Amino acid sequence: MTEPTHAAIRVHDASLAHAGATGLVVRGASLVAEPGAPITVLGPTGSGKSTLLDAIALRTPKEGGPELHGGSIAVLGHDVRGLGPRARTRLLAFVGHAQQRGSEHLDGTLTVGDVVASPIFDRDPRFDRAEAGIAVAGALDAVRLPLGMLDRHVFELSRGQRQRVSLARALVLDPRALVVDDPISGLDPVVAPDVLEGLRELARTRAVVAVVRTPHQARAIGGSSIVLHRGRVVGAGAIDALLADPRHPYVEALARAERPAA
Repeated sequence: MTEPTHAAIRVHDASLAHAGATGLVVRGASLVAEPGAPITVLGPTGSGKSTLLDAIALRTPKEGGPELHGGSIAVLGHDVRGLGPRARTRLLAFVGHAQQRGSEHLDGTLTVGDVVASPIFDRDPRFDRAEAGIAVAGALDAVRLPLGMLDRHVFELSRGQRQRVSLARALVLDPRALVVDDPISGLDPVVAPDVLEGLRELARTRAVVAVVRTPHQARAIGGSSIVLHRGRVVGAGAIDALLADPRHPYVEALARAERPAA
């Protein structure tokens, strides 16, 4: 079986393009995420953030994922270039992925419990239901959803609640690596800090890479950040250090947005 041989996500000088396209979407990106050292990714729309996360999450071109045109990506000790279909499927059991707008792809006719448990039964239809229930309860707790929601149908939920259900589904297999794209999109401002704090806790024991919108969100999760602009890394390091000494106009704009109005 394709077991994790290392706890980290390592991206070195990776260049990525959409399937069948010639132009690069990401050019020479590098990062290392490991337990206790998460990475947050910032950048404007179209900067390549989601493309980079799709590659880390092992999405193939047939699934809408990008093609790796240069550099390397290693997930839990396995180079993604060398993964055959069966090895990739096995490794996916250890990689949780909450896509951007993942809540839009949930089946509204299913209950919350069924949606969150689906990765378990997709891999083993005969899995013990009591054990699955324990895993589902833990995943809901991690995203600050009450157990009373288990029997509610997805169509009954708010957008923010659906977003958290999508994140819980990514967590239910207790993955060694977690890749999350815009985790608090649509969340009530009262709930969002709890979800970010939950990600910070999860990052203590697994490799986490998360796309965030603001430096505040990056601080809440912790670790280091990279800033993408037009597919290139224009800043890398602790978010406050980047903002204190911006080396690119976009990073300067992030810093300026945080300054109190005169």
